Amino acid sequence: MRGTFSTRRRGTGGSAGAAIVLRWEATAMERRGSGGWESVLDGERALSPGAEWDSELHRTAVSQFDRAADLVELEPEIRTQLRQPRRALVVNFPVHRDDGELVTLTGYRVQHVLTMGPMKGGIRFGPAVSLGECAAFAIWMTFKCALLGLPFGGAKGGVRLDPNSLLSAAEFGHERGCLCCLSW
Repeated sequence: MRGTFSTRRRGTGGSAGAAIVLRWEATAMERRGSGGWESVLDGERALSPGAEWDSELHRTAVSQFDRAADLVELEPEIRTQLRQPRRALVVNFPVHRDDGELVTLTGYRVQHVLTMGPMKGGIRFGPAVSLGECAAFAIWMTFKCALLGLPFGGAKGGVRLDPNSLLSAAEFGHERGCLCCLSW
């Protein structure tokens, strides 16, 4: 490696050793540059709060909630808390097919309200499952439990796959065994 480096030993010349290290670091920074991150970060846009859930289904669920909240004149603080889920988990897990191919599947679990007790909600399998879709179903499960007086918070899990075309019965059974990570 190149740099403006002296053979003077550290500590023998007072602050000369520190000056050598600073010269070396400055030379290395000139060679390396900033790494190019400024151009990458300049192109990024800031996400608004809750943009992770953005989907048509989630917008529908939030719109329905807003209409109901207006009817019951819900306090703004509670409305803000209930518009977004409290927790989300995204996992990728491998599944070996019968023909030896390794397929990586994406799974989601969203928990909407944690204060009402344990979470209630199943796992959905579908080719278009998304985080926003799971968030919408978790919101609806929270309200369904609240309307029925059940002491549960709403949750929903999902795995993005078409169970009819991707996996055999044995593979699907193995995958269901791997889904314990989505049932928290």
